[in-house]
Amino acid sequence: MKKLIDAQKENEGMVIVDFLVAVNQQIYSMIKYGIRLEQGVQTATETLKKKSGSCRDSAWLLVQLFRHLGLAARFVSGYLVQLTSDEKSLDGPSGPEEDFTDLHAWCEVYIPGAGWIGLDATSGLFAGEGHIPLACTPEPSSAAPVTGGVDKCETEFSFSNKVRRVIETPRVTKPYSDIEWAAINNLGQQVDKDLKAQKIHLTMGGEPTFISIDDMEI
Repeated sequence: MKKLIDAQKENEGMVIVDFLVAVNQQIYSMIKYGIRLEQGVQTATETLKKKSGSCRDSAWLLVQLFRHLGLAARFVSGYLVQLTSDEKSLDGPSGPEEDFTDLHAWCEVYIPGAGWIGLDATSGLFAGEGHIPLACTPEPSSAAPVTGGVDKCETEFSFSNKVRRVIETPRVTKPYSDIEWAAINNLGQQVDKDLKAQKIHLTMGGEPTFISIDDMEI
């Protein structure tokens, strides 16, 4: 931890955004991500010694590092939603093959004037729209949904995460399909028929802003 702090002190005077990126990238490059099924969160020292940990371990290490640097930071537990790209990337990973969601943890640091900024040490990136927080706490144990003890009993516990797109608007990388275009064209034809039947005439005032390529005289 001391080496990390000393390295970041050398960057004093940096723009705050560059500073946050540098600290986050430092953890990302040092700590190898791995799925860890054991309960609890590793201490910052343990994670640094092993140079590996789960998302919650890297997040907690980042929280501790920011606090040692004099910045308020907190642990965040929630979901990470990753949607498949419309098109394959030409110069790097394309991301998940299908829409995906899972439990996740990251760090938030408080910057005066900007508020709480999310940083994901697992990816080395800022938290984005796919990071959905459920609990923001001073320490990981406070984010646990269930704590305490009960008398001896038999319990079955399981969970599953699913993500479903409710609506998608057409865009450059995923435009209207042929079926959708046909429906739009049919609707336009029906509107024209209704206007003609009701003897409604539409005119354009002022300078024309559109000239049809099929009939230049219109």
